[in-house]
This record gives sequence, C-alpha cells and structure tokens, in this order.
Amino acid sequence: MQELKLTLKTNRSDGRYRRGEPIIFHTEMSAGGAVRRDGIVEYRIFHDDDEPVSSGSVDLAGGPPAITASLDGPGFVQCRALLRQPPDAAPVSAALGAAVEPEAIRPARGRPEDFDEFWQARLAELAKIPAAAGLQAIACDYLMFYDIRVKCAGAPVAGYYAKPCAPAGKLPAFIHFQGAGVKSAYPDV
Repeated sequence: MQELKLTLKTNRSDGRYRRGEPIIFHTEMSAGGAVRRDGIVEYRIFHDDDEPVSSGSVDLAGGPPAITASLDGPGFVQCRALLRQPPDAAPVSAALGAAVEPEAIRPARGRPEDFDEFWQARLAELAKIPAAAGLQAIACDYLMFYDIRVKCAGAPVAGYYAKPCAPAGKLPAFIHFQGAGVKSAYPDV
C-alpha cells in the first residue's frame, strides 16, 4: 500500500480572516499523488491555546469536506486533523492555522517598569561576545541547506538557511520564525 498523505487548506490562500467570518478548512487524502476519497478524518479546532473549542469527524467521500470555524476577536485558529479510516492506514495527521485580524492583537500586559534597563543590560552583555557563526551542511536533494548557529549570551541562536541549488537571478528572501513555546525546529518544517 502506498503511503497516505493528509492535507489541509483554508478557503483563502493567505489564511487571513476578519472577526466572525467563517474559516473553512478543506481536508484531502492522497496516496502516491492520487486523491483518495475513502477516509474518515477526525478533527479538533483550537483557538489561541491548547484546549479544543470544537471537534468532530468528516467523511472524505464525495470531495474535500468543509470544516468550519470562526473567531469573534483577533487571534489564531488551528485545525488538527487525524485520519481514522481506512482501517489499513497508519496514523496520518495534518494541522493548519488561520489568522483573524492579527494586526489587532495587543499585549496581554502593560510594559514592565524595568523594560528599558533590562534590554540595555542584555545588549551590553551581548556586545561582549565576538560575532561568530557556525555553518553545517545538511544533505538535501533539491536545496543547499545549512544548520546555522550564532554565538549568543547563554545558548546559541540556531536556525536553518536554504537556497536553490541552481539559483536563476535575484531571489526573494523569506524568513520564518518559530512560534511561541519551547521546542525544537525541524528542517522539514
């Protein structure tokens, strides 16, 4: 049996919505690039924390089913899907988020009184460390891919750098920052 893949897409390519608008997640299963319509997918919808606000299941028969969510204020919505059927399938999952008026998100707390002093002290500490970066190549068939580590106060700052093997002309730069939380970054992400 070919490996199954589960994908999620929003009804808007940029994944941005206004308050109260329906956010529609479509899910699809494929094997070897061919769409399969014989699965049952369980889903959970999350807002800005780790507690689901809704859940259910959808049948893939007849086309990519719509999973609908919304948010009444600025924030983020995430859909986590898990393939439960066909019975011969290994667990396959997918997750996708959408933003609701992210420009309107405000800090949960006010600015601490010692904010400027704290950052001035951290910047002074960082200025004492000589600029040095390490670059380690990571095997990849279609990209020049590197693990980068930059000396910093405490643990190094780490990240990945990728570029096409045969770039043609100028290329745009895209930077992706890891979200909140303490966890590792992975090259496939």
